[in-house]
Amino acid sequence: MIKTVERILGFFTDRFTVLAIVEDLDEKFRKNRRNNGKVISLLRYYSAIFLILTSFFLENLNWRLVMFRNYLKIAWRDIKTQKAFSAIKIMSLALGLATSLLITIWIHYEMSFDMFHKNYDNIYRLARTYIFNGVVRTSPWFPRAIGPALVENIPEVINFARFDQHKNFDRIQSGDIVDYGSTLFMTDNTFFEVFDFPFISGDPVTALSNLNSVVITEDVAKMFFGNEDPMGKTLLFLDKNIPATVTGVLKNIPENSHIQFDYLVPSEVIRSWWGTSDDLDDWEIGWANCYLLLRNDFEKEDLEKKTENFFKQNNKENGQENTLVWLEPLKDLHLRSDLFWDHSNNAKGNIVYIYIFMFIAISVMGIACANFMNLSTARYMKRSMEVGIRKVSGAQKQDIIKQFLCESLFLSFTSLLIAVILVFLLFPVLKDLSGRNLDLSMIYTGKVALYILFITLAAGLISGSYPAFFLSNFDLVNVLKSKYGNAKNSILSFRKSLVVFQFMCTTVLIIISLVIFFQLDYIKKKDLGFNRMNILSFSFHREFWPHFDTIKEELLKNPDILYVSSGFSPSMDKKGHAFGGIDWEGRSPDNDVPFDLYFAHYDFPEALGIEMAEGRFFSKEHPGDRQHFVVNETAVKEMGMEDPIGKTFTPDPGLEGKIIGVIKDFHTSTLKARIVPTYFICKPNIRIITRIRPVNTAKSIEYIESIWKRFLPDREFDYYFLDDELKAFYNNDRNTAKIIQYFAFLTLFVSCIGLLGLVSHYTEQKVKEIGIRKTLGASIPGIIGMISKEFIILVVLGNMMALPLSYYIGRNWLDTFAYRIDLDWWIFGYSTLIMILITFLTINYQTIKAALLNPADALRYE
Repeated sequence: MIKTVERILGFFTDRFTVLAIVEDLDEKFRKNRRNNGKVISLLRYYSAIFLILTSFFLENLNWRLVMFRNYLKIAWRDIKTQKAFSAIKIMSLALGLATSLLITIWIHYEMSFDMFHKNYDNIYRLARTYIFNGVVRTSPWFPRAIGPALVENIPEVINFARFDQHKNFDRIQSGDIVDYGSTLFMTDNTFFEVFDFPFISGDPVTALSNLNSVVITEDVAKMFFGNEDPMGKTLLFLDKNIPATVTGVLKNIPENSHIQFDYLVPSEVIRSWWGTSDDLDDWEIGWANCYLLLRNDFEKEDLEKKTENFFKQNNKENGQENTLVWLEPLKDLHLRSDLFWDHSNNAKGNIVYIYIFMFIAISVMGIACANFMNLSTARYMKRSMEVGIRKVSGAQKQDIIKQFLCESLFLSFTSLLIAVILVFLLFPVLKDLSGRNLDLSMIYTGKVALYILFITLAAGLISGSYPAFFLSNFDLVNVLKSKYGNAKNSILSFRKSLVVFQFMCTTVLIIISLVIFFQLDYIKKKDLGFNRMNILSFSFHREFWPHFDTIKEELLKNPDILYVSSGFSPSMDKKGHAFGGIDWEGRSPDNDVPFDLYFAHYDFPEALGIEMAEGRFFSKEHPGDRQHFVVNETAVKEMGMEDPIGKTFTPDPGLEGKIIGVIKDFHTSTLKARIVPTYFICKPNIRIITRIRPVNTAKSIEYIESIWKRFLPDREFDYYFLDDELKAFYNNDRNTAKIIQYFAFLTLFVSCIGLLGLVSHYTEQKVKEIGIRKTLGASIPGIIGMISKEFIILVVLGNMMALPLSYYIGRNWLDTFAYRIDLDWWIFGYSTLIMILITFLTINYQTIKAALLNPADALRYE
């Protein structure tokens, strides 16, 4: 017991006082035991110990509070004494923290996709790599039968959810209100057992039990029924003239869900809607996305092998012997999935951007901390005298460390306060640039709040650690004699290392920004093989098909409409459809070329401004063209044809014709996909394409809409301009690039204000030397060059160190594009010149001011 008491008291006072207290307590205990017995003496003994410990604790706490208040006073006094340096320290940390917080909000949002589902860690999507007519493809599509079959036959699978997505599938009506732009899922009740989309009304167990039932979202319910209860009310699927009863209302689907829908109907409706006898348990027809809810203890590789074998056993007749089946985690679908025909994966992100933003957040915080440490150590000689006086007055090493760390934390939390204000001011800009529905409330969540606290503490401790431990180690005699030995050189080397680090990180961000800028500019200016301007495209519904020729004639009566055609718009399909097993005249047996199929009607090249390389396109004057084909230049190269016109082309055993023309290559998707061999069939489909004059655009649109309304009075006129649609493909890249550029500018600004403070201190230390040099005849340009040279060298060194990392990041991002710029040396040279110029401009004011100083005033310095 005595040893324990000694150890506890040792926390509060010195060893000799502890021994004296223990001896006194022991003597009183023995005396009480002789007079009052053992029990009373022990009670008094423990009471005395408790009172002594309480007294020491309160006294120690009061003393610590007094010291803490004293540390704050010293910190505030230092801030007032060094206003410029303190402002730079605080603003540097504040900008670093604000940038880090804003990036955290964006990353948190991007990585939060689908995590609102209770079992998101155990939900996986089935995916497969397969060979279709000799072409390797990846897909999330499986026979509808696989879901329930896996639950029955593989114990690791708890449940399944399958759905087939249809966009703009049908006009849906209630009363006078018609919805034209719906997204509909055909699914089962098990959908709600796997995913957690909360119900406002209805029972998830029975919501889709009846054939003619429909589950809708909150927005759809308000659109049709306002504030009325939608349960039990009827919606009419106009195109099929089939009524459906509302059996459930869901809360609006969160934006950070990779699947988005407006309506859910039972999978069984495919039989009645399409008049088919397809069996949902058929392994050959009826494909859908399939998600699995798995047990916690499953082995991913083993389950993938089991699932693959099971799929092949049940699907032998569909040519799936070479299929590889695998599982995609739900949490990876937004950022890491890149499957073919993945139409239900909305607002796909890019994991490369997450890494870039993480690098920015780490860099800007590192630069802010480096600024703090640089500016703190830059003033060490003035503070070293203070340290010496404190040591003479009895301060211990730990007292000095506590003082400097307390000052650093004070500045850090002051910076945090400013950073929070900056976050609130800049958040609307980030939200607008990202195009995402970001929520600032996420910074109030426990994890983010702990992250903010951790970053602030880390920034304060790391930023103040070097000066705290370095200054506390100064030898007392040398400090008071202003002798530092090699300390000054070691600090100078340390400061130079921090400057190099700052500009290495900043240069990486500038190079990445330049790479993204030049790539997006390349996309904007690249010749796509057609004239994208003034092309208006609108849906070619089935009701139009019998009247296409009439519609075309009516549209061409307007002199502002130059050409009218039909077919797939170049923006319709981002990846294309590859078909193998195609034959042609002169084909060698081992040459199996995958083709993309494109429907196009008369005047298609004229409408899009595409040129023919050889032969001609389909013409109304040649009715037999419906049995012939046009191919693109890439197809001719891949087929190895020297003279393709008139050669036999057989895309299908029952479909054979002649090649009547070769169209010049043009991009049918984004620049992330290469131009593939393509053949064209003369057939109107999907879209009507019109080229209009750039004048009287509004009147042209009104005229086209009037023709539309003549044939489809009940449908909303949906159209877009091709140029706008093409731009929309790169919205995510463009928005993210803007955010990166803004953050790169903030990082550069933080580096520059730190450099400005460092140069100010450097020139202050060099004032006497500058005065002597000017007295001896040194020129002003020479002095400016002397001061600037040291910092320019550090910038160049930082640039050199940045090259490998920036090349690696830039190359990884560019690899997502099939058509891209080259990472030429001039991009890196350009960034180096930018950094040198910015550095020179940053230090220019201080260097010129120092160079212009009167030598007499400089030599009277101090």
